[in-house]
Amino acid sequence: MSIGFKKLVLSALDYGYDIVRNNASLPILLGLLNGILPLVLTSEPVIISTLYSIPMILLFLPSLWHRHKGKTKVIFRIFPKIVLFTIIGWLSILNWFERPANHYSKIITKQNCGGIIEAEIIDTSCVGEELAWLGNPRIIYARLLRLRFSEYDEWHTVTGKIMIKAKGIPILKYGDVVKAKGVFVVPNVGSYSGKSFYNYLRARGVYKIFEADSAQIINHISSIVSHACNFRDLVMSHVISGLSIRTKKIVAAIFFGCKQGIGKSIKNSFLMSGTLHAFAISGLHIGILSTLTLMTLIFLPLRIRYAVLPIVLILYVITVGMRVSAIRALLMISIWAIHRTLFYKTSSVNIIFFTACCVLVVSPYSVVDVGFQYSFITVLFLIVSCEFIQRWVSVLEEEYAWKPKSYISRWQHLKRVFRRRCFESFSFCSVAWVASSVLMALYNGFYILTSVFVNIIIIPLLMVLFFAVTVKIFLPTALSFIGVALIEFSVDSLLNICQIGSVYSSVAYIGGVSLIVIIIYYFSILFGVATKDLFKSITAVVIATIVVFVVHNQFLRESVEIFLFKGGKQPVFVIIDNNVDSASIINCGSFDTAMEVLGVLKSKGIHKINEIVLAGGSIDYYKGADYLCYKTKVDKVYVKSGYMRSRTAKFVLNNFRKNGAKVVEGLNVSGVNGGVIDVFNNKNGYKVTCCGMEFQVITDNDGVVSVKVIGNGVRFSQSYELSLVHEIVSLRSPFKLSKI
Repeated sequence: MSIGFKKLVLSALDYGYDIVRNNASLPILLGLLNGILPLVLTSEPVIISTLYSIPMILLFLPSLWHRHKGKTKVIFRIFPKIVLFTIIGWLSILNWFERPANHYSKIITKQNCGGIIEAEIIDTSCVGEELAWLGNPRIIYARLLRLRFSEYDEWHTVTGKIMIKAKGIPILKYGDVVKAKGVFVVPNVGSYSGKSFYNYLRARGVYKIFEADSAQIINHISSIVSHACNFRDLVMSHVISGLSIRTKKIVAAIFFGCKQGIGKSIKNSFLMSGTLHAFAISGLHIGILSTLTLMTLIFLPLRIRYAVLPIVLILYVITVGMRVSAIRALLMISIWAIHRTLFYKTSSVNIIFFTACCVLVVSPYSVVDVGFQYSFITVLFLIVSCEFIQRWVSVLEEEYAWKPKSYISRWQHLKRVFRRRCFESFSFCSVAWVASSVLMALYNGFYILTSVFVNIIIIPLLMVLFFAVTVKIFLPTALSFIGVALIEFSVDSLLNICQIGSVYSSVAYIGGVSLIVIIIYYFSILFGVATKDLFKSITAVVIATIVVFVVHNQFLRESVEIFLFKGGKQPVFVIIDNNVDSASIINCGSFDTAMEVLGVLKSKGIHKINEIVLAGGSIDYYKGADYLCYKTKVDKVYVKSGYMRSRTAKFVLNNFRKNGAKVVEGLNVSGVNGGVIDVFNNKNGYKVTCCGMEFQVITDNDGVVSVKVIGNGVRFSQSYELSLVHEIVSLRSPFKLSKI
């Protein structure tokens, strides 16, 4: 080993050990993640999965005898912490996966099974008949009490949490016990949000969705949370009195966390303007409330202010129904406030790590929950970059540092404060955008370039809305019109800004990004803002810029790329020829899948589809194709003969013809690019020859779909259970299967 390389390694060890030593909760968090992630992310047996934890343990083994500048560092406790909490991580996730013998998932063995259930509603969004204008959530969080498979079967006492999906049922309230008849199903990507929704369910211990045909309320169970929700409903009824119906729904969603009243158009405006986080009762809302509370209590001594703050936040969290995201933010800020009250000095980053440890010990599967990742990654970036931003602020205000206060006029002081606040707002919004855009690109396939500017305006408006709601709560009835006017003004301004932001938004679509690329990008940005060495900071930013360039650069693509999507009950293939910027598609079974396909095409700069091959006649083959026809140019559509008898097929194909596409019908049809449809002898399989490659799909009796792609004399196979797993798989030249 050369002297230079050895010095580099020792320097990296010093830097890494210093970070861990300065944050007492970091080795605990690293140990928990080291034990949890292998068991969550891999499908290997437990014994094999735990072997993936060994590299992290070996990485910190040198800390037992590491010396720096001739002195042994006091960091020998790091290694035992890593080992101990790795074991705790193993035990917590194994305990999470372990279900009792009477858990409903052990009784329901089939994928889709009819049944009758009795369940307790534990969804804090449910508001009851008093606020019937809100309605029920689309899917309702519940705890199963009993089930049976038919009217003549005996009741089975069961445990476990479930999601209920139903229309036309009574308006439910937290604590209601319902009796419902319907079907147990697993999340289907045609109806839900794929892998992110699957992780959302698992983090809450949900294994099935119950699609109810009918339901009735048979009892009510009182609890602390149900009383909290009742209190929330009373406060909400008082706040919304006198407001327009649109404003009522916005206030219920943003301030109280009941989002079921928001229509698709408003959600789309918030989504495409990059402000959808306004509906999530989490760090933003708790942070705004904390700021307003501390400003209101400015006349009190510092220790009393920070002692009162957690009490106010607890009351608000109870008011919004004790949501998981709100409790997570409450825990984070309350720990910080308690440290301030006791004058106990600790880093804010260490508080973030400690809060994450608390959440993971209680709910280890939260590590793959989108909400958990958004919360902690964004807050971590904001805190780490705070000192970096303040250094830039000091550079901007350097001229004032040399001036005596008597030489600074009031106008100059106001201008200085305004400029400082604008710079800080832009900087912190940019940091939050950098942190969240990567996750947005990972889960949604795009990120919004203009959301920084929209959020700079939206966040002050949210503060105004919080202030207006608070005023409405405490004002007497005779003066409630003041609160009504403030709320209506803030909500109208909020909606108008989001609408403008969505119309004029600049969206960057991107294909799948590998996990290692995301990790390199995050570490580069974090190191760039955390280090005080200018050269190291610039180097880290350059690395992050190179990562972005590589991900987006069109010249680094393979000549042929094949993307495999789970599209309802049938897989969807997208074959992209980068040499001529064209695409061919086999099946497109849902609207959600069509949006993902369109995102991939846009990320590749492709605006035309050469051909769409539809290998069947049901909705799982056709429905998403209609959306592609509407959004982009399609030259040819290949279908099997006889499927024009299907109403869905007839409707979709007529739309293709209206948009100028040529519809070719027949069992074996050859197009310009060699599109051929063929069918296996059994009814569960088919094969499609397209672009000189053969795509084979076989579904066995257990519902497992086997996909084989044969191209250039090489055979590849990918098997997965469509009803349980949502996958986007990339087949790159030379057609080797690899997950993105």
